[in-house]
Amino acid sequence: MSKITIEPFSQITRALVDLFEETLGPGRFARTAYRLRENGSSDKGFGLNAFCEGQLVGTISMTPIAIGGNCGACLIGPLVVSKEQRGQRLGLSLIEEGILLAKEKKMKVALLVGDAAYYEKAQFYHVDPHKIVMPGPVNLQRLLGREIVKDALQDFQGVVTAL
Repeated sequence: MSKITIEPFSQITRALVDLFEETLGPGRFARTAYRLRENGSSDKGFGLNAFCEGQLVGTISMTPIAIGGNCGACLIGPLVVSKEQRGQRLGLSLIEEGILLAKEKKMKVALLVGDAAYYEKAQFYHVDPHKIVMPGPVNLQRLLGREIVKDALQDFQGVVTAL
């Protein structure tokens, strides 16, 4: 198996757009993470790209958000892994590296909308959808969170907004 390298990204490249298109299709623009990023400052977003033999094979994007006006949280998404790399735990590696990067950026909480069976492997769990309100239509069973700082989630409640 070839070595995977994970690096911070600072701009959207053609390879990144192609990977999004391949894995998420055109419906990706309706997702909550895209809508929040559109309303925020694009220079505040951060993330990581994974490469195998110089080819982009995965990415994780993270957007700083406020919850009820309280800053220090980020929204993960999208997390994308190429078809060739699925089942190799690359997505979980990107999440763990992304959490470390978020911690460096003083984030206390990470949220995402996703499949609990997959993301609980990365220590995400259901959050109270009455305490944290996502904009737009969101399946409340898929609203997940992870504390980056112990007991931080108790300090966050209200509507999620982009920064």
